[in-house]
Amino acid sequence: MNALLSHVTGRLIVALQEYILGGRYAGDLWEDSPTEIIHRVQMCIRVKETYMGCYRQMNEKLKSLPRGDCSCVDEHVVFQRLDLFNRRLSKLAELFLTISQFSVLEKSKIEGIEGILKDFKSLVFNFKMKQKDLLDFRKNKFDRDLVEFNVRINELEDNMLSFIDKSFESVSAKGIKASLALLDRFRAVFTRENLGIKLDEVYQSIYSAYGGELERTLELYEQQKENPPIPRHIPIVAGNIMWARLLLDRIEAPMLIFEKDFQVLNSKDKKVVKLYNRIVRTLVAFEYLWIEAWSKSIDAARAPLHATLLVRNPKDDQMYVNLDKEIFTLIREAKTLERMDIDIPEPAKILLLQEEKYKEYYGELQAIVDSYEEIVEEVIPVTAMLLQPHFVDIEQKIRPGMVTLCWTSMNIRSYIQHVSESLAALKQLVVSINDVVENRIELHLRAMSRCSFANFSGDSAQFDGENLARQIEDHVSSNVIPDFQSRVIEVHKAVQDLVDMVRARDLHQSIEPLSEEAIANFLDHYQYFLRQVILHATMRALNNVKECLFCYNHPLFSASVEIQRGKLVLHPDLPEIQQCVNGAVKAILSVSDSIEDYGHFEDEMDDESEERQPTVFDYVSRDLDVVRLVLLLSGSVKAAKADTEAHLASFDFESLWTADKDAEYAAFEESKPRCV
Repeated sequence: MNALLSHVTGRLIVALQEYILGGRYAGDLWEDSPTEIIHRVQMCIRVKETYMGCYRQMNEKLKSLPRGDCSCVDEHVVFQRLDLFNRRLSKLAELFLTISQFSVLEKSKIEGIEGILKDFKSLVFNFKMKQKDLLDFRKNKFDRDLVEFNVRINELEDNMLSFIDKSFESVSAKGIKASLALLDRFRAVFTRENLGIKLDEVYQSIYSAYGGELERTLELYEQQKENPPIPRHIPIVAGNIMWARLLLDRIEAPMLIFEKDFQVLNSKDKKVVKLYNRIVRTLVAFEYLWIEAWSKSIDAARAPLHATLLVRNPKDDQMYVNLDKEIFTLIREAKTLERMDIDIPEPAKILLLQEEKYKEYYGELQAIVDSYEEIVEEVIPVTAMLLQPHFVDIEQKIRPGMVTLCWTSMNIRSYIQHVSESLAALKQLVVSINDVVENRIELHLRAMSRCSFANFSGDSAQFDGENLARQIEDHVSSNVIPDFQSRVIEVHKAVQDLVDMVRARDLHQSIEPLSEEAIANFLDHYQYFLRQVILHATMRALNNVKECLFCYNHPLFSASVEIQRGKLVLHPDLPEIQQCVNGAVKAILSVSDSIEDYGHFEDEMDDESEERQPTVFDYVSRDLDVVRLVLLLSGSVKAAKADTEAHLASFDFESLWTADKDAEYAAFEESKPRCV
């Protein structure tokens, strides 16, 4: 019987070994995962227990039979090998459980654990090298190596305990929430019993530190509740609520973790829980009061929507869009609170739905105001009187926005479109007027002001008494007068076109049309400038003649001294030169006399001047500076008559034909002259 049971037990051990190895060699067992090996080993241990249970049942049945005697079976001999194999399986289960527990560290990615993981891998590698056949239970070298392995494992556990202490040495600095998150990561990795006990101690220390965090949170609330720190882009109400929620989240998230541990919450020290409940009630009440106060202020904040669209400041007469900025603040508050999952009142929801409409209206009205101010700035002052009816017309079209229309009106869109179209038409009119003034009026006036009637370089004597007046007359008649006449005609035509342009634009029937007085003032303005341009050109030409006439270094005339009938005479003589200067002055004045004057003089003209078409000469001849220059030039040469005759008398040429030539030569010889 002993032999039979010993044989069966031996076959069982072989079968279990083959099951664990999976039909491979003993050295290949290390290639399987520790979890799979542990599962196989545990199954083998269960098979052994089942086998021993079956043997005991059979033994009990044999004892119950008549003359049943089982003393012939020696259990020590039969089951000794199975017990040794079973102890080996238990040690293998413990070994691979340790390996499995430490292998989790490799996937944890916890910073600072690399050194421990490296030592563990080295330890397992050395153990593999020593033990090739783990299932050979007859060799006790495995037991000695396993004891040494466990000693080294205990050293690694000590290192891991030190690592845990170092990781949680400053819970307050790390933060309760971060410490609990790190603790969860450690619990998922450190599954050994000693490490679990250490982590439970750390958990208790974190809970104690949480009490201090609650006290600091309450102190921070008391310090900042009157003026909490709010981000710059967050409105006041939402900022206060957000601040309170951040404080609540700061203490609530750890408590959600602590409340899962009833042992901690049911401890004798209830101070932490009571303080937490107190702070939560305070923060919730803080949020409720802010929401309640904001809800009550919505109606007052919406009151500016009943104001007019536009307003004019009486101090600077500037037009402004009349929308209170608090409306946009209210919209921002409602939008932010809605994003925070706070139920906002119905008026705030309606206002939030109209946000884009109000922003669009505000932008378009601001564009109208800017366009109006831009048009006003572009208007040339001289054309302001002509455009006055048009500005009265646009003011009348803008007026409903300053009197009747408010932000809740239904016809704001049509009002904006109507005013925008009118402003665009007015702007086009102003641009066209400015173009006419700049390119058809001012351009010609500037060209006329730069024109020269007489050019003298002054490098040398250029004229004799005969050709000065003729050259100036030719230049004036062929160049200046035709150019001035064409430019004057163009200026008058441009002025008339501008007036017709202003008259052509339709006005509202209630607006008074452009007055004849404004038109006359506008025409007189440019007629005056036209006269002034011709006057200044005339003055410049006369001054040019005067400067050249009195220039001693570079004389204007060339004249010769001749001997006639024993006397020195000047050719041409002074009266001829004076007549030449007078002709040049007359040629210069002829320019103004060739330009018709379309304006009206305030002084009455005599009958003779009324019979002819008035010219600009009538205006130029009345200027005192022109009169002075003309009088100066008309007597300039005559004034030099005495000096000229005295200068000619200083020359003695009479001895050339009255003295004895022989006597004069003899006297010269007697003086014995020498060549120096």
